[in-house]
Amino acid sequence: MQPTADFQQNFQNALSLQQQKKYDEALSAYKSLLEQNPDLSRDQVADISYNAALAAFGKQDFLQSYVYTQKALLLRPRHSQATELAAKVQTHFKVKATPHDISLLENLNKAGLEAVPVEALWVCATVFFVIFLRSIFNFYLARKKEILENLKFSRYSFKNYLWLVLFLVFSVFAGMKIWEEQTPKALIRTEQAVLKTAAGENQAALSDLPGGSLVHILRVAKINDILYFQIKYPGGISGWAKKDDLELISASKMPKD
Repeated sequence: MQPTADFQQNFQNALSLQQQKKYDEALSAYKSLLEQNPDLSRDQVADISYNAALAAFGKQDFLQSYVYTQKALLLRPRHSQATELAAKVQTHFKVKATPHDISLLENLNKAGLEAVPVEALWVCATVFFVIFLRSIFNFYLARKKEILENLKFSRYSFKNYLWLVLFLVFSVFAGMKIWEEQTPKALIRTEQAVLKTAAGENQAALSDLPGGSLVHILRVAKINDILYFQIKYPGGISGWAKKDDLELISASKMPKD
């Protein structure tokens, strides 16, 4: 989105409030910018979120600072300033652990997959597939020569199937990362979000999630003019939470009601 004059003015006002150390007002201004401009680019949202994290850090609201720092990094992983701020925030705030089943993707990310760009995975997969096709092509050329010269047929080396296996593995890795990137997400921005069995104020409570938890969004429902999101903690329980408990990572990716 190309910034409008009003957007630029409101952003400058928020910056001015932050420079004056009016952190509460600055944080509210940044939140308004994010909520009222759903068509902002990922980079624009990342920059505003980083500024919101700085304002929250200035007022020592470390939960909010953590949430907005993580939002900036989820949208732009190589945001150097947000990375530096994240290191500072983590000395003051850590997300409470929630019991859950460790998924394959979570284990792979811990092993380093998270740092590998999806483009690099596709390049590797393509290279391995080309090598596999080349091995087949060379085999049939050799077979044709054997037929013409009435030689004993040689066997196709099953070692060449290793290239096909590597192609499949890297393709799966790339597919998993794409799925993860495209899945709508949110961060719990309150101290604790109560998960309910269904959308609505009077529904039974299932469990709760601590502030800062990253969740996947499954569905959206509107009850009595209040938005509810069905969320799932990866490898854990799913339930419904109010929009006010969530900081959406990308509004443009939200499932429609």
